[in-house]
Amino acid sequence: MHNKSNIVLQGVLDAMQEMLRVLDLSNRVVLTNKSYDSCFGDQLDKRCSEMFGSANRCKTCICQAAMEKGVPQEQIKRNNGRVYSVTASPLQNQDGVAIGAVEVFRDITEQHRQQWQLREQNKRLLSEANFAARMQRDLFLAQGRPDERVSMESRYLPSSSIGGDMFGCIRQNDGRLSFYVADVSGHGIAAAMITLVLANVMRGAQTNSAVEMLNSAREAFLSMTSDDQLYVSMFVAILDPETGELTWANAGLNAVPLLMSREGLERLYSPALPICDWEDEIIYREHKCVMPPDGRLLLYTDGLVDEKSSKLTEEDLEREFSQYEGATLLKRLERQVLPNHDDDVCMLLITRKDLKNTM
Repeated sequence: MHNKSNIVLQGVLDAMQEMLRVLDLSNRVVLTNKSYDSCFGDQLDKRCSEMFGSANRCKTCICQAAMEKGVPQEQIKRNNGRVYSVTASPLQNQDGVAIGAVEVFRDITEQHRQQWQLREQNKRLLSEANFAARMQRDLFLAQGRPDERVSMESRYLPSSSIGGDMFGCIRQNDGRLSFYVADVSGHGIAAAMITLVLANVMRGAQTNSAVEMLNSAREAFLSMTSDDQLYVSMFVAILDPETGELTWANAGLNAVPLLMSREGLERLYSPALPICDWEDEIIYREHKCVMPPDGRLLLYTDGLVDEKSSKLTEEDLEREFSQYEGATLLKRLERQVLPNHDDDVCMLLITRKDLKNTM
């Protein structure tokens, strides 16, 4: 009867696809199944380490650990160019005392190869993303001084290596200066590619009005995508450095630009739909005001006052803007952005100089 039970047990083990062996307390192989023998050969009465070409026990013996702790242990092992996931489970008698261990081997060579290929692919993507990030920074930050009567300070802080926010300055043929900030919905490579294309479109835009610039941006956006989950929030301002006339239009940007004039702080807010394909036609409104000598205009994206990205509230921002100017202001604001900010942040500070007082 005992022999018959052993035959049945061996038949059950041989029917298993997993490779299995049983070890005694001295780590000798006392039982294997057919799948194991087909892969590793006959190893009965050999020490467990001999299958790996060593007479010594492994530095980390999962069988010993399983017997001592009473719970299964796992490890990755390599043998003859193959990779195996090995699980060792304690084998106990009726009194709960360990009398050996059962090891089950699964060949994961193909999965391991795919994981390696995926890691290599991710490394290449990361390298390409970092290259795209450098292109973004070069494109946004290396814009030079647009006019001696106007100074411009900027900061660009993407939440990842590449971001979906952008800003820029374009000198118009008539001498006026166009400024913009924009926020592409989402993050990652898709948002960054839309950002780069739109930035190039804006750099070449010669226009009569802020509304025309928004319409040009929308036309370019619609030519790139029909995904109604994607949209661009953008604010455009056009400044005449000579007269200080400032015209502006908003397309869904909820980060309200701030203008400091003789009358004090002014919020340039006008609700509107973003650049998107939600409607066949979107009408943007243009507004006018005057930026006096030494007046300051701060354009920024909403990551600057997002509680997940920054310590600043809108009230904090307005107070800082009222008290500080130039690079000092942007440095103070940048220090408030969280180290691991969830949203992209860009800032563009435009100051109209009072050349009469500097002569």
